[in-house]
Amino acid sequence: MYLSRLYPEWLLRVKRVCGLLSTVILRLPLVAAVSSFLGLRSLLAPNPTQAGVADVAPGRGEQPSEDDLQTGTIARAAMTELVRLDLHALLMRLAERMTLASGASCGAILLFDPQAEALHPGAYYGYGDEDLSGLVVPLGRGFAGRVAAERRPIAILDASGEPNIVNPSIRRRGIRSMLGVPITVDGQLLGVAHVDRLDLHDFTPGEVRRLSAMAAQAALGIHYAMLYTRLKASNAELALANRKLQTVVGTIPTGVAILEAPSGKVVSANDAAQRLWGHPALPEAALEDMPAAYGMYHLNGDPYYWRSTPMARSLREGETVLGEDMLLRRGDGHESTVLVSSAPLHDTSGRVEGAVVVFQDTSGLELERAKDQFVAVTAHELFTPLTVIKGTAQLMKSRTHAEGQDGQLGAALDVIIGKANVMSHLLQKLADASELRLAPLELRRRPTDLVALARQAIRRLQPAGAQPKIVLSCRESRLVGDWDRERINRVLVNLLENALKYSPDGGQIEVTIKATRKNEGDRSCRVPGPRWVVVRIKDHGLGLSAEQQSHLFQRFYRAGPAHYQEPAGLGLGLYIANRMVVAHGGRMHVRSTPGKGSRFFFALPLD
Repeated sequence: MYLSRLYPEWLLRVKRVCGLLSTVILRLPLVAAVSSFLGLRSLLAPNPTQAGVADVAPGRGEQPSEDDLQTGTIARAAMTELVRLDLHALLMRLAERMTLASGASCGAILLFDPQAEALHPGAYYGYGDEDLSGLVVPLGRGFAGRVAAERRPIAILDASGEPNIVNPSIRRRGIRSMLGVPITVDGQLLGVAHVDRLDLHDFTPGEVRRLSAMAAQAALGIHYAMLYTRLKASNAELALANRKLQTVVGTIPTGVAILEAPSGKVVSANDAAQRLWGHPALPEAALEDMPAAYGMYHLNGDPYYWRSTPMARSLREGETVLGEDMLLRRGDGHESTVLVSSAPLHDTSGRVEGAVVVFQDTSGLELERAKDQFVAVTAHELFTPLTVIKGTAQLMKSRTHAEGQDGQLGAALDVIIGKANVMSHLLQKLADASELRLAPLELRRRPTDLVALARQAIRRLQPAGAQPKIVLSCRESRLVGDWDRERINRVLVNLLENALKYSPDGGQIEVTIKATRKNEGDRSCRVPGPRWVVVRIKDHGLGLSAEQQSHLFQRFYRAGPAHYQEPAGLGLGLYIANRMVVAHGGRMHVRSTPGKGSRFFFALPLD
């Protein structure tokens, strides 16, 4: 054919696109796709007399090559061919061939936008840019909109008397007769092709079939070209977003690293992180090697144990760690204090597949460290005069009682002693919070019976009344672990006090202690080791919102409800309790529903 001699490479490209994408991308039968594009070759022929129904049938004897049947070659070649495929040029050529083959004066191809449910001009022949610019044909309206909605060919003998015409240029150009057919692939509407004549013409069934056959043959090529155009636009947007993200992460002064699970190897790190480490990421360093490989130390100079690093807790336990102090010591001796935050990355099934770790350099924040030192020293200094005040008040109380003069003086002394106890409690929290930021918590471990410790705390805090407010449930009579007795007692007391404080309307507080060898209980409370104990303290009080729960273990965060009138304290109790549990190698977590109460969990390793 004439076009075959002029454009042999172009035709070969079109045929190959059909077969390639049919096999690899859309998984359509290769023979059907090749047949459609061989018909498209006839459709694009410059001689309109060759575009009849009989002429657009696929040529016999043309078979795909053996190479095209190889999946790998097909996939690579398909992308190469599609890069050069021009949708607009293809549509313009199709509009010209369809118009000339139908003996019409004008013709157009309108593409369907499923989101807008409307047709937009894709190509035209015989019309000018001014005729179709900005044209929008809603589905079901106008001539083309009706063809699209009904998915069948429609012919109009005399458009001059047709009220349902959207495009004013049709009347302006004096169009009389019109024939439109839908363009579809596997029931999917791609658009509408219509040809228009200046004379009155009654389109015959043969002419209708001919234009329908042309549209069917063109549909597959249009479909592939549209798919590739959308794919190329999406890839361009994705590449732009990726470049922006890389630029932002690469230029921010905060160190960012991405670790893979379960090995913990660093797969990516920005320049800021590498400057803090003093060397590039070490892909060969696994999670166990990380403290030594990257120079991770506690602020007092003790090296980190790998299981207690924020990244290990994220990768192994799925925990999110926010703002943990760390000392990074480079090979040249330079040291940097950093705040480390680590968050797990989950796949669609919820499995941890990696972690993002952020290192914020706080070396220049000496004022913050000085403030913590000042608070710690001041708190300790205030203990001495407060102890004297409290002791004096207690002595006076005992004397007035012995002399039978309790009265107003005794009541006043009771107020002094009570307020002194409150101040002592607050000073202890301030001192603990500051010392926790200055150095790792020192534990005085010894065999401790957690069940007995819980019973003592409950007896101390049990409100007076006929019915017990706090109830304990535990199958074991004793659960002994190597823990700091005083620290764990303070954790229990803090959680029980909170439960009482935020349950003003009553309701029991349930304390459950359970030893287990399985991953039972809340996921965030699971700890390494074959055996551990989980403590749950459940109340039926005011509850907490999801936003409050996300900040609950941060310093100075107070989560008391807005309508709750009692003082909410310093916001240090849960921060200190959580740090004490973590220092034992355990975990703390909360689950709560506003208006329905809260459940606090903490878990400690038994071995």
